[in-house]
Amino acid sequence: MKDVAKTEDKKLLSNFLVPIAVNKSSLEQTINERIDGNIFDNNITEDKLQIKVEKVDDIRLDLGENTILYRVPLHIFVKKEMLLTDVAAEGDIVLDFETKYTLATNWDINTATRLLDYKWIKEPKANVLGFQIPVTAIAERVIRTSSKKLTDTIDKQVNESFDLKKFAEIGWNLAQNPILFLKEYDASFKFTPTGIALSPFILEKDHIQSTIFVQGSTQVGIGTDTNFVKNTGLLPLQLQDFNGVNGFKLNLLSEVPYAEIEKVILKNFKGEEYGFGKNKLIIEDLKLSKKGAEMTIELKASGAYDGWLSLKGAPSYEQAENQLVFKDIKFSLDTKNFLLNSAKWVLSGLFTNQLAGSLVYNLDEDVQTVENMIKTQIEDYQIQDGVNLKGTVKSLKLNNALLHDESIQLAIQLDGAIDILIDKIP
Repeated sequence: MKDVAKTEDKKLLSNFLVPIAVNKSSLEQTINERIDGNIFDNNITEDKLQIKVEKVDDIRLDLGENTILYRVPLHIFVKKEMLLTDVAAEGDIVLDFETKYTLATNWDINTATRLLDYKWIKEPKANVLGFQIPVTAIAERVIRTSSKKLTDTIDKQVNESFDLKKFAEIGWNLAQNPILFLKEYDASFKFTPTGIALSPFILEKDHIQSTIFVQGSTQVGIGTDTNFVKNTGLLPLQLQDFNGVNGFKLNLLSEVPYAEIEKVILKNFKGEEYGFGKNKLIIEDLKLSKKGAEMTIELKASGAYDGWLSLKGAPSYEQAENQLVFKDIKFSLDTKNFLLNSAKWVLSGLFTNQLAGSLVYNLDEDVQTVENMIKTQIEDYQIQDGVNLKGTVKSLKLNNALLHDESIQLAIQLDGAIDILIDKIP
């Protein structure tokens, strides 16, 4: 069979709205793993100061409009050289940072982090010969001067943890991998994205959420040389608010070879007898071929007549019954002339009417095969460790059946929903 690949009409583009949820605890864990231990350890010569700053508890985050808010708990050790002795003191402080971010069309996240406020949990104090050393003021000054190190570190970790381009490219390439849906005929379909958009991030309970919108076309191919279009590179990011909306509409053109139809129809009436009094025909085999508007039906018969019969009929798709039927069945001219001389009785209209009633191909099984394949693919698919896709199929319907020379092309519309859950930051 000749390999084919057909592209959908622009009116039949498939649309996907896919919510993406990043586990907030996982993101916090990743940031805490990467911002750990000593934050600042330095000597300030002109002030004869030694100061150490360490993270003593987990960083917590929250989300605002285009902002990420961090609370960073720190332990501070301060030592100052005095005239007679060294004075040391320790304290605990909580720093609040705000990261403003913007999403660029090249999928980069541009961030700018600043120190919003700080609060002493335990103030460092030191007393020497009855005089209080202003350790707190010294520590506050150092925190302010060293906060750039913290803000730079936070910006770096946000960009690495929220590597949108990496996630987008994984999904983009995954979506374009051909999927085999009829193994016995090496039939597969391919999705090619033509547009993509992303919603702003929001915080919903314990997850940071966004919604990605992808639009594209599908191709269906039979065999190894499918002529599928090459994978496209990731398109520029567009921003649009889809949050709260979920679902996909997949318009799929599925090919069913006539060889498959032959097998199913033959099951319906192989061994059936078609009688005309004492004359009876038994159907043994069947072959189908199509050229132009008509289909040729080759029948191998036994009984009162042994041999092949050639008929022609006009196939049509009846959507209400979801089946392919053959109307206006008639013998081809060569066969008719032959039968007039040898078995004129076979030309009875009763035979062709009986035959037309048997030449019915129900498409329900093919549609069910496609539905089951899609369900299996999206029910629980691991994109990578800690990143899972979960989906459901809500409805599937056959919109049309297009008759080609070597196959029937089924126009199938599939509606469902998909979610991507990120429980572990790669």
